[in-house]
Amino acid sequence: MALGRAVHVPGSSNVVLYARDQIEKIYEAGCYGSSSSTNSLKPLFMRTARRRFRDLDADGSWAEPWKLTLLEAYYLIERGELEVFVAGRSTDPLSAETAWTMFSQTAAAFSSPLRFAQLSAAYNYFKAQGWVVKMGQTYGGNFVLYPSDPDRCHSQYCVLVRDGDNPNIADWLDVQREMRVANQTSKNLVLCDVHLEDRSPAALAAAPPQSPHIETVILLRWMLKHEEVGKERKPHLKLKRKLNDSGQKKGGKTKRKSASKRVKPSNEATNSGNEATPAAQSAPI
Repeated sequence: MALGRAVHVPGSSNVVLYARDQIEKIYEAGCYGSSSSTNSLKPLFMRTARRRFRDLDADGSWAEPWKLTLLEAYYLIERGELEVFVAGRSTDPLSAETAWTMFSQTAAAFSSPLRFAQLSAAYNYFKAQGWVVKMGQTYGGNFVLYPSDPDRCHSQYCVLVRDGDNPNIADWLDVQREMRVANQTSKNLVLCDVHLEDRSPAALAAAPPQSPHIETVILLRWMLKHEEVGKERKPHLKLKRKLNDSGQKKGGKTKRKSASKRVKPSNEATNSGNEATPAAQSAPI
């Protein structure tokens, strides 16, 4: 039995749910979707602390429209957990075959049916491993992986999905950029190479690929032994310490010079009690 009923506008990159009880069921089934009005990954009426949204959710009963990505929508449609209706068209929900054909040809979300097939295969792969999979555009990747409810934990991995059958040297530029972003956001980078048996556009637009082969590699940043974690992020502390050290050295030299001037005897003190001869007066001290 379907957990919810969503609406899809042709050409858009999402399907939207409006009923509060259906939103709650869909989210509890696997933390699917995100808010269409805020950047929240959990419905506001399900959050325990809503002080930030007091203006929108004063009594805790307001439910914002909940959007699912096309990958999430097809994943749920294929399992019979979601019914999707096309706005302005038939009153019958989309079948899994029709949904695949329609979603894979949505240029607003995916560049081609091949790319939709690759991302769908990677999405299914990580879902089968028990991860909560969210879109990762915020972090420069394709997906981010959460071990559980995104409202209670941080994502641990950022996934970059690549075409395993057609490697491109330019992809490593994306890897370098993503490694930098992942490190700054306390995540590890996962390279996910997808291999498909039938890559023809007609076959991929008609049905999902059969038995895709997935290869994953976790990339970690290599650091020298003497390099401390976080030290490279605080160059101002090194500069401040260096300035303090140089200031102390200059201050010490000045004090020694002034002290030597104070103890330096004068001609009068040296020759006190004795008559100074012309030679002694002209002699350097």
